[in-house]
Amino acid sequence: MRRQGPKVSIGQWDPPLRSWPRPGAASGKVFAILASEHVRAAGGVILRGGKVCIIHRPDYEDWSLPKGKLDGRETHQQAALREVHEETGLRCTLGAELSAQEYTDREGRPKTVRWWAMSVVGDDGFKALHEVDARRWVTPEQAERTLTYEHDRELVREALEAAGRN
Repeated sequence: MRRQGPKVSIGQWDPPLRSWPRPGAASGKVFAILASEHVRAAGGVILRGGKVCIIHRPDYEDWSLPKGKLDGRETHQQAALREVHEETGLRCTLGAELSAQEYTDREGRPKTVRWWAMSVVGDDGFKALHEVDARRWVTPEQAERTLTYEHDRELVREALEAAGRN
């Protein structure tokens, strides 16, 4: 019998009932072999009440949008919802898919990040972690001034435009 990850509907993130990594997950040797492969990641632009959720990452000393790498066989949609929940404490639903980003990561690997506009359906409370130490709700104007990277500012504008069409 094959082990499977948590069942996640494509539209909403419900945290798994057990912790990760799963028993039998990939070992460090497998990770080292996979390290040279294409990195797949996903994230979200979370909108609520005319504001945007941004996060601070202390390791990079930047303000950005929540995102992260796919785990195992999960889809981009599942990863986007999981990463948003892990980094912000917010349970969200997916909205419009936004422009993907392709670049070379800090380790020289090709990386593709797929993005979605998201709406909040629940807030489990923010908990500072080593990866993310702050969550802030800001106006679009504040996001323009605060977000470190131009590509994040472009995604916020795109998500706001998509929300205006709906």
